[in-house]
Amino acid sequence: MFRKLVVLSLVAAVAALSPVLAAEKFKIFVDAAWVSPLGDTTFSDLDDIDLEGTYEAADAVGWNFGFEWRWTELLGVEVDYLMSSNDVEVDGETTGELDVNPLSASLNIHLIHADFDLWVAPTISWVNFDAEDTSVDSEFAYGATLGAAFYFTDRFGIEGAIRYLDLSADAEDLGSVAIDPLIARAGVAFRF
Repeated sequence: MFRKLVVLSLVAAVAALSPVLAAEKFKIFVDAAWVSPLGDTTFSDLDDIDLEGTYEAADAVGWNFGFEWRWTELLGVEVDYLMSSNDVEVDGETTGELDVNPLSASLNIHLIHADFDLWVAPTISWVNFDAEDTSVDSEFAYGATLGAAFYFTDRFGIEGAIRYLDLSADAEDLGSVAIDPLIARAGVAFRF
């Protein structure tokens, strides 16, 4: 339900904003994303629960889509949503699955802005989790993004970015589990 609400909100925002935006100030993108959690957490002697071992999420491929509105050549605000489903491993053995779905906002600072576009950005994310066997609270995460795009025409190009998020999941019965994902994305972009 949350995913449908996010998708509908992004579509509505694009539809509402596109007529009022000046040329080449609005971009939408769709990317394949590779999510590599860098964190792991080791548990031992939990209260009456046999869940000892090192917990970590495995690498996964997902989808990322969003838009950016640039009000100057230098600055823009990007909003994007990532959908990924990572296996959860305990001491290297798969024990479950965890959906990691951040809705992120970034302040893009465009260092180069022409047919080749290069930007850096501080990022804040609201991360929704969905796990099979346990309840995991949604969390805020902070991070940084480095992105680039190359436009073949005035409107169409390819784009990609690398993002790091400082993220832990607060799982029922386990407490805080470090995830700290490195997210690499690549796909197509359309600017208006």
